[in-house]
Amino acid sequence: MKKIYSLKSCNTCQRILKTLEIPNGYIIQNMKESPISNNDLEHLKTLSGSYEALFSKRAKLYKEMGLKNKVLKEHDFKQLILKHYTFLKRPIIVVENQIFIGNSAKTIEAAPNIEAIQEVQDPRQVSCIAKNIYFEASGEPLEGQIAVAHVVLNRAKSSNYPNTPCEVVYQARLSKWGLERGKVIPLRNQCQFSWYCDGKSDLIKDWNRYRKFVSIAHDAMSGEIQDNTNGALWYHANYVNPYWNRNMQLVAYHGAHKFYTKNY
Repeated sequence: MKKIYSLKSCNTCQRILKTLEIPNGYIIQNMKESPISNNDLEHLKTLSGSYEALFSKRAKLYKEMGLKNKVLKEHDFKQLILKHYTFLKRPIIVVENQIFIGNSAKTIEAAPNIEAIQEVQDPRQVSCIAKNIYFEASGEPLEGQIAVAHVVLNRAKSSNYPNTPCEVVYQARLSKWGLERGKVIPLRNQCQFSWYCDGKSDLIKDWNRYRKFVSIAHDAMSGEIQDNTNGALWYHANYVNPYWNRNMQLVAYHGAHKFYTKNY
C-alpha cells in the first residue's frame, strides 16, 4: 500500500509532496473531500503505535473545544480524528509497512529513503527488523545493532521459529479476549522481544536513528552485512544472567549483549 493523506488547501503539504517528487503508484487522499474511514484509521494506528501519534493539537478546533485543558485518552483521539479531518496530522505518508507522520524536517528527510529501499527488499520485513533494532539495541555500537538484526534473520531460517522476520519479531502469546474481537494483543511479558509486550509505546520517535536501522536491516537481509553472531538465535543483556542460558554456548559478545547458540 502506497498512500498519502493530505489537504489540497495545505500549502505546506503541497510543498512537501512537490519536494519528494512522489512516484507513480501512490494514492493521494484529500482528507477534506474524502474523510478517513475507521478501517484506514485503524491501519494507521497499527503502523504508528497510537491514535495520539496521529492527532494534531494544532487544529483550530482543539482550542475552540477547550481540549487543551482536558485529559484525552486513546478513544478520545480516535473519535476526534473521525469527527473532523483537521484533527489528523498532515501529511501522512504510508509506504507499505512504513509510516511518516507530519511535516517535520526529520520525517520528510526519512521518507524518500524507505521508497528507495522497498525496490530491493520486502519493505515490511525490513521494517520489522529495523524496529527491533530501534527498541533492542538503539544505544549499542554498530556491531551490536548488526548482531540483533542477524538474530532475527537466523531465527527466520531456523525450523524452530516462524518463517519470516516479522513473524519472528512479533512472536508472542496473544490475549484470547483480543483474538475473539479480531485484535492482536500480546500478553504482558509473554513475547520474544520485551519491547513488544512491556506495556510501553511502540512509537518511533527518532526518525533519523530509525532510518539508520532501516539501512542496517536492508543490508543484513541482502547479505551485504555478514552475520557477526556465528549463527546465534538468542541474546541477553550482559547485566543479567537468565536461567535459559545454562544449556547454551556463548558465541559472540557485542556491546552490552551476549549471543548464544545451543550447546550441542
